[in-house]
Amino acid sequence: MTLDDRSALLIAPASITPEELADAAQHDPLLNRLLNNPQPALGLRLARERHAAALHSALAAELLAQTIREAAEQRAMHDYRLAHDPVYTAAWEYTQRREQDRADRILRQRLVEAGFPARLTRAAQLGLVAPVPQCVLRDLVDQPPASFPLLYLHGPAGCGLTHAAIAFAVGMLTEHRVPTAAWTTESALSARAYQEHANLLDAGLLVLDGLGEVTGVGPGLLDLLGRLLRHRNAAGSPTVVTSHLSPAQAAERYGPVIGAPLLDPDGVVIDFAAQSLTAVADHPACAA
Repeated sequence: MTLDDRSALLIAPASITPEELADAAQHDPLLNRLLNNPQPALGLRLARERHAAALHSALAAELLAQTIREAAEQRAMHDYRLAHDPVYTAAWEYTQRREQDRADRILRQRLVEAGFPARLTRAAQLGLVAPVPQCVLRDLVDQPPASFPLLYLHGPAGCGLTHAAIAFAVGMLTEHRVPTAAWTTESALSARAYQEHANLLDAGLLVLDGLGEVTGVGPGLLDLLGRLLRHRNAAGSPTVVTSHLSPAQAAERYGPVIGAPLLDPDGVVIDFAAQSLTAVADHPACAA
């Protein structure tokens, strides 16, 4: 008789009578010592633990199987009612819309708290963006963020650059492509020290609105912009830049330190004035 066999007799008393256990102990000195030892031997304790673990695993597996069966039955009933019960279908769709609207309001409120302009953030929708930029932005929402280090939107004032940037940020957060988003403008950057913008470095997505709007750019702003863009580019965190300047014009104005990340060949550039796409050839989203 092995130690596990002996221990099994002690940890499963329902399967053996006290008389049978005592009779077995008379013919097995070790079992007799285990039975009469007030301090259980290590082997007995281990056997008890193994027995408890096995029992727990069996119960857990049975519970999991039951849960899966019940979930499948509920899903089947739900699908059946959606197909055959118009009242149930209407109620379910109404609940889904309310939950989606609530989630959307919470997400947009998070953006407002992060500094995004409230009025535009509450109304921004990709469906309101011009056709060519819209199809590109929708396609980018489905891509891994690291696949495009920079999204550069440019065009004249009033063509919807800021609206498009915010709608894109909403889409990225809704699809869980990025965990967080941050907002800043060139004028906000010029008014503060670099140390005050640590949250901009590590945000999942950064929107830099209005590049080129500050006149008389000083060395401090140039250094801050350069360090910010280089850090995010190296980290694979996408940055959305809006400007009335084309990338080439911005590079000429700000110099090579800023121009290099703006002209990154992996970046996507959309000209809203011409509704055209550069820096990526024959983008599949606009093939139609």
